[in-house]
Amino acid sequence: MTLHTYFLDGPAAWHSPVAQLMLRFGLRWDEKQPDCRVRVTPQNNTYRVELLLGNTSYASQTVSTRRAGGHFLSDVLVTLCEKPLGEWGYLVGMRPTKLLHPLLAEDDFAAQAEALWAREKVAPRWGRLLTAIGERQRPYLSNDWRQTDHQAAVYIGVPFCPSHCVYCSFPARVARPDEDWDGFLAALLEDVQRAGALLRRHQLMIDSVYFGGGTPTVLPEQHLQTLLTALQTELAIPSGTEFTVEAGRPDTITEAKLAAMRRAGVTRLSINPQTLQDRILQTIHRAHTGAQIEHVYAEAQKYHFDAINMDFIAGLPDQTIADMKENLDAVARLRPENVTVHTLALKRHSPLMQTAGKYRLPSVETTRAMADLAYETLCGMGYEPYYLYRQKYLAADLANIGYALPGTLCRYNIQMMGERIHILGIGPGATNKVIKNAAFQFDRCYFPWDNAAYSERLESYLTERDRLFQSISQRSEVQ
Repeated sequence: MTLHTYFLDGPAAWHSPVAQLMLRFGLRWDEKQPDCRVRVTPQNNTYRVELLLGNTSYASQTVSTRRAGGHFLSDVLVTLCEKPLGEWGYLVGMRPTKLLHPLLAEDDFAAQAEALWAREKVAPRWGRLLTAIGERQRPYLSNDWRQTDHQAAVYIGVPFCPSHCVYCSFPARVARPDEDWDGFLAALLEDVQRAGALLRRHQLMIDSVYFGGGTPTVLPEQHLQTLLTALQTELAIPSGTEFTVEAGRPDTITEAKLAAMRRAGVTRLSINPQTLQDRILQTIHRAHTGAQIEHVYAEAQKYHFDAINMDFIAGLPDQTIADMKENLDAVARLRPENVTVHTLALKRHSPLMQTAGKYRLPSVETTRAMADLAYETLCGMGYEPYYLYRQKYLAADLANIGYALPGTLCRYNIQMMGERIHILGIGPGATNKVIKNAAFQFDRCYFPWDNAAYSERLESYLTERDRLFQSISQRSEVQ
């Protein structure tokens, strides 16, 4: 049977997992004339899950959890749509390794993980990879929330880029020649000062710092220097703390900025080519060349950062397997400590999707071959996969994988994907998360991406963040 649309009538907590599940089978939301309906009815400690075709019930089952409900709906849709589950089995969502968290303290972790992936019908190759990543993450994650209740990872966001990549749907804006950097920085510095006071008030220790965006190195040299100094002073970042700067575009990196970052205690730099072929860089609207990447990388090495990361994407317009091999040859030559290989995500609000037909994308088979080549080559060079996440609309139903040379794993990436630590967000687009119980559930608040909205209502956003983090001290008082 051919189904194109669905509608869900049920609790809000079910909407996201059901949407991701439906997307796998090619179904999109339609509340007016859906091809099928899903009805979820809470019943004491269970849920009645029912799939209807028109007004007729096709299948129903009582389940105790959303995961069990997802298994039921997946099995029904496999039959209805005549489509297999695929290599990820029942798994939906961007953080599959979180399923391993209850097993972190188990002596037979690997055996239990293998049994878990078998129950979830995950293909063996992905199951083995997820288990290996889980093993590498175990030293960085805790099953006891009290161990991390006075620690926080800090994120600082600068939502500007020098150009808009065609595949990107993030609402960061292109920096104008007449950009009001003074006004932007004034609001951000107030945010930094208040964040520092919050850390001191709740006696939170900084676990890691990530300065992202956007492209934070798009800031003029003096503004970047001022902000880095304020971060070091106001947040009192302990010496040796992992401190990453997302210096993604080589055309925004100068000697002065590299020196300023190193003086401010930055330990990890991300320089992201995405690919090294000039023809593809022009197509995706990157304002730099492959040669600039290698030049900037050589300059950055002079400052002896603990780690440099390089990002690549498999599945870009006009990209070939030979292009990916050329990228991997550059990795072998440069030997960055970290490499992240993304699969192109076909985001609905990106220029790439809004101008359908303008760009020639590789086939699913070619994209899969590029990702497989990256995995085999990087592992052969001694890199170890240490974190993995998935996104909606990923080409070839693959994953984004972070690789690291031994001893150079990025703590922040592990903590952010694991969601087992408080996140203190600073700047437009930042998310704040506070773990609230032993199940590692969290409350959160968001800052808007729009710089004008952020600046105009800054006090209200900072007050909301203060209220969110107040629960930490309230818990301490009770204990």
